[in-house]
Amino acid sequence: MKNGISEIIEILELLDRHELVSEPPGEKTLQKVTEDLREIQKQADKREATLLAFVDTYDWQRQRLHQAAEKVIGWLRQEAKDHYGDANKAESDACVRELRDAIRFCKQKESGND
Repeated sequence: MKNGISEIIEILELLDRHELVSEPPGEKTLQKVTEDLREIQKQADKREATLLAFVDTYDWQRQRLHQAAEKVIGWLRQEAKDHYGDANKAESDACVRELRDAIRFCKQKESGND
């Protein structure tokens, strides 16, 4: 990953090799700053990996919710068809309305990630 911290590390390494200035700061200072920046970079990479894992888990759970809602709506529509001869009667059921809202939410989030 190339970012500001990586670029700073590269510049400090150049400074450490005396390529950018005629009288570089003390070698210990450059090494310490470089080490500190490397540690910050490692921590940032770990945080990024953790956040990406959360996003993946969230996406997976949202996809499961979407699939489950579609299945349950299908079952409720089939039950309405069997009982009343009209699958559309299930659409007035509170469960179906809630599931339709959940599906809308899932679709909103899916389109927001594209």
